[in-house]
Parts: sequence; C-alpha cells; structure tokens
Amino acid sequence: MDTFPAIIIGSLIIIYGVFVYNEKMLWLLITYKTRFKDETDEKHKKKVYKTYGIILIIIGTVLLVI
Repeated sequence: MDTFPAIIIGSLIIIYGVFVYNEKMLWLLITYKTRFKDETDEKHKKKVYKTYGIILIIIGTVLLVI
C-alpha cells in the first residue's frame, strides 16, 4: 500500500518536470519567476528552465523506481 502514493506523486512530478523543461510553467518556483520578470537574456532563462525540468524528471523517476 505504500507504493501507490509514490506512484501518484512520482507521476505528477514527472509530468510537471516535462512542462518545466518545455518552458510552459514554473509556478512552484516563485522566486525564479519573479527573478525572470526583468531578465533580458533568453538563453539563461531557457537553461534554468531545462535544468529544473531535468531535476524534477529525475526525482519523479527515482520515486517511481523505489
């Protein structure tokens, strides 16, 4: 019974990580959203989004494996 919450949470984290990786939403990381408000360097913004997306996908995958 302990695996069902991990499967649900892991799947949600992976889905959210895919959206972050594709630069669609980053609403859980409010500090970075306000930081990017005045950001003019688009490459840096894309790099941070992709980094956080990969981190979230890895965390979700680890939860699904465990």
